[in-house]
Amino acid sequence: MMTLFEIMMEDSLEILLLTSACFIGTISGLIFLWAYSTYNRLTGLNLQVEKGEDNIDTILQERFDLIEDAVDMAKGQLDHEKEIWKSFARARGDREQSKSMPGRNYDMPKLSEANGILAGATMSIRGVIEQYPDLDAIVAIKDILRKLERIEQELADVRQIHNEYVFTYNVNIMSFPALFIAKLASFSRAEGFSVVDKQVRAGPEIRL
Repeated sequence: MMTLFEIMMEDSLEILLLTSACFIGTISGLIFLWAYSTYNRLTGLNLQVEKGEDNIDTILQERFDLIEDAVDMAKGQLDHEKEIWKSFARARGDREQSKSMPGRNYDMPKLSEANGILAGATMSIRGVIEQYPDLDAIVAIKDILRKLERIEQELADVRQIHNEYVFTYNVNIMSFPALFIAKLASFSRAEGFSVVDKQVRAGPEIRL
């Protein structure tokens, strides 16, 4: 027959075990909720970064198309025309290579390089207007340059927003303790979209 002391000790042990179980369960639940919310937050930031990358690529594609049309219109009038087409092809190659970045949708430095090459082609087109004001396609080329000016402004706006998202995302995946979730979920560091050409940084200047 158990003594009163033994009964009290057994009851105390059961209470202690129950309390410990409740405590551990509460802590585990809080950790799970934190991990769940942190993962969702990082996923949301990553999606914002990817959307910015897609927007930049879309704008660059429009810029590619317009410059290609303008160069084709000015065919035979451009100095070093073969070199311009070669640089244009290199820019396209950089853009295509940017889509094979491991862990991310785009290699942003490659896209930045492509954008810088396009700036040089744009300057060559402006030179055509200055040197050949009576060119048959001058009106159409001027119209393309106006569109390019609009695109450059859009690109500058999107670049600023994208780089802010990249900064916020990178800070979050490298901050303690969220970095543990970032590593487990394989969130990789994002790259901003930089301006690699002074002409692009200053924005296009259309001389009519």
